[in-house]
Amino acid sequence: MLQSITDQNFSHLAFSVKGYSAETKEQPDFEQVIVKVDGKEVNASGSFRNFGEEDMPGYQKADGTMEYLMQIDSNEENGLAVKKIQVILENLGTVNKQAEFVSGVKGTWTLDWELAGTEKEEGLSVNQTIGDTDTVVKSIEITPLSLTIHYDMPRKKITKQSYGDDGVTTWETYEEPWFLYGFRMKDGTVRQMVFQSQEQGYDDETTEAYTVQYATDQIVEVEQINSLLYVKPGGNLQEPGEEDLVEVKLPK
Repeated sequence: MLQSITDQNFSHLAFSVKGYSAETKEQPDFEQVIVKVDGKEVNASGSFRNFGEEDMPGYQKADGTMEYLMQIDSNEENGLAVKKIQVILENLGTVNKQAEFVSGVKGTWTLDWELAGTEKEEGLSVNQTIGDTDTVVKSIEITPLSLTIHYDMPRKKITKQSYGDDGVTTWETYEEPWFLYGFRMKDGTVRQMVFQSQEQGYDDETTEAYTVQYATDQIVEVEQINSLLYVKPGGNLQEPGEEDLVEVKLPK
């Protein structure tokens, strides 16, 4: 294993894979991945690192090795730190254009070790509104792997629709916070993130306290974050311009 970093509920793992060679543009993958913490199966996702570009992928480094990146999450009591972990990787091959697994090397690789708790949450009191809205970012807890945001957010009912074989389905729900795009770092650069929402919603049936817990798609240098960046409604969510972004600065 190359690296592991773990906080209360999330862990990022990186494995080095040697001795397998895929065609340059073929996406390597394992047919099945099972992760157990203290003997209990937990949620996990993984993929091989692409060292190339989207239209010209490359999965092997100059020395011929590949890197398999994995994220696991668990809401178990007492978190993941100092727990026994087992990762089972079965059959290494590639994924074709039809998203079908094509076997290359049959086998089962089982790895056992103990997760070391390496990162503690940093809690910050923010108390800033998002743009000209009445939604307030009250506080956050952040690690290099995860972000929890506590909002004060008045309830506003909206109507949504979905279309299916049975026609149109309409229901009422509440507005959600604006789309969180990423961070502005202290050197001025914008760090686009993929925030995977794990838990989201009002804390109870009557309160205006709203909490979102995210796992991040990459390890973040917490001490280098200057602000949270939100996209205004109607803005480009994938490639927003500066005019589409609203900044919520974090305390220094």
